[in-house]
Amino acid sequence: MFRLTNKLAISNLIKNRKLYYPFALSVILAVTISYLFYSLAFNPKIVDLRGASAIQFTLQLGLVVVTLASAIIVLYANSFVMKNRSKELGVYGMLGLEKRHLIGMTFKELLIFGLVTVTAGIGIGALFDNLIFALLLKLAKMKVELVATFQWSVVFSILLVFGLVFLLIVFLNAIRIIRMDALQLSREKAKGEKKGRFLVLQTLVGLIAQGGGYYLALSVTDAFKAVATFFIAVMLVIVGTYLLFNAGITVFLQLLKKNKRYYYQPNNLISVSNLIFRMKKMLSD
Repeated sequence: MFRLTNKLAISNLIKNRKLYYPFALSVILAVTISYLFYSLAFNPKIVDLRGASAIQFTLQLGLVVVTLASAIIVLYANSFVMKNRSKELGVYGMLGLEKRHLIGMTFKELLIFGLVTVTAGIGIGALFDNLIFALLLKLAKMKVELVATFQWSVVFSILLVFGLVFLLIVFLNAIRIIRMDALQLSREKAKGEKKGRFLVLQTLVGLIAQGGGYYLALSVTDAFKAVATFFIAVMLVIVGTYLLFNAGITVFLQLLKKNKRYYYQPNNLISVSNLIFRMKKMLSD
C-alpha cells in the first residue's frame, strides 16, 4: 500500500496539474515576497542607511503582515483544490482505500508539491534579492551597489514558516477526510450553495474596522508613532475590506431584493438574482 500511495500521489499531481497551477502560483508568489521581506529585514547593511531604525521597524512590522497574508493565501488555495478534488477522493474511498491511506496519499502530494514550489519561490526571491536591496538604496538616496545579500538564515526562516503552514494544511486535510465518508466526499463538490452565517454582524464589524483604519491613518501627527499606527491602520483596513467583500455585498444585495419596487423590474430581477447566486456560491467555496 505504501508503494501504491506513492504512485497515486505522483500520478494525481500530474493528472490534476491544471487544478494545481493556481495553487502553485500562489505558493511561489507568497514564498518569493516573503523571502524578499525577510532578506531586507535581516540584511546587516540596513544599519548603514539613513533612518535605519525606522526602516528596520517598518520591515519587521511588514514581516508580520506578509507572513499572515501568505499563510491565508496558501490555506485558501489548498481549500479550493481540496474541494475540487473531493469527488476523486470519495471514489478512491469507495474503491477500497482507507482514510489513513487517503491521508497518507494527500500528505505525499503536499510534500512533493511543497518542496517544488517553496524551492522555486526561494530561487526567484534570491534572484531578485540584490535588485530589491538596490532599489531600497536608491529610495534612501545612497550609492547603489549590487552586493551579495544571500543569507542562509533567511532561507531557514522561510523553510520554517512555510513548513509550519504546510503542516497546518496536512492537519486540516486530514480532519476533512476523517470527518467525511466516501459518499460524502464524492458529493461535496456537487453540494448546493449554502448561506453564510452572521452576514449582518460581519458587515457591521467590517464597516467599523475599515472606518477605524482610515481614521487612524488620517489622524497621525506624531512622526515617531506614525509607523506603528500605520501598521494597525493597514491591518484594520485589510480586515474591514475582507469582511465587507465577504458579507457586505451579500447583505446589500439582500436589501435590494427586499425592495420590491426595484427588484421586480425585469433587468434588476435577473442581475440581482445572478449576483446573489454567485455570492452564495463563493461563500460555500
